[in-house]
Amino acid sequence: MGPGIYKYNFTEGPSTSGLIPRENRAARVERLKQGADFCKEAGIPAVLAHFGFIPENPKDILYIEFIDTMKSFGEYALKQGIEIHFEAGQETPVTLLRAIEDIGTGNLFVNYDTANLVMYGNANPLDGLKVIGKYVKALHAKAR
Repeated sequence: MGPGIYKYNFTEGPSTSGLIPRENRAARVERLKQGADFCKEAGIPAVLAHFGFIPENPKDILYIEFIDTMKSFGEYALKQGIEIHFEAGQETPVTLLRAIEDIGTGNLFVNYDTANLVMYGNANPLDGLKVIGKYVKALHAKAR
C-alpha cells in the first residue's frame, strides 16, 4: 500500500501499518484508490490489504478516524465495482466484525489468515471463524 515504513511486529506495527497512523494515511488512501482503479481496469474483483492494527476500543479516536477513512474508501471502491478484503489477524475477529459493520458499505470482506490470528495472539482460528465467517471470501495459511 505504501508509502512509508511498515513494521509487522508487536511494538512498531500499530504505529506504522495500514491506515491507522495519521502521518501517511492520506497518501496511503490515494494509493488504495489507484489500486481499486487498476483492479477495475484489469477485471480483478477485489483489493486486499493489511489496513492496520484496528483499535479494539470503538471509542478510541483512531478507531473512529479509521472507520471514517475506510467508509470513504469503501464508497470509492463500491462505485468502481470493487470489493475490499481485509487481511485478518492484526485485530480480534470481534473488532474486525465491528469495523466492517460500522463502515457499512456492503463491499467489505475478509481474507482469513489463520497464522496471523495465532501469531498476534488474537484468536483461535476456528473460534474466530465463527465470529467473522459470513464475511470470509478467501483464506490462506502459512507453513514453516
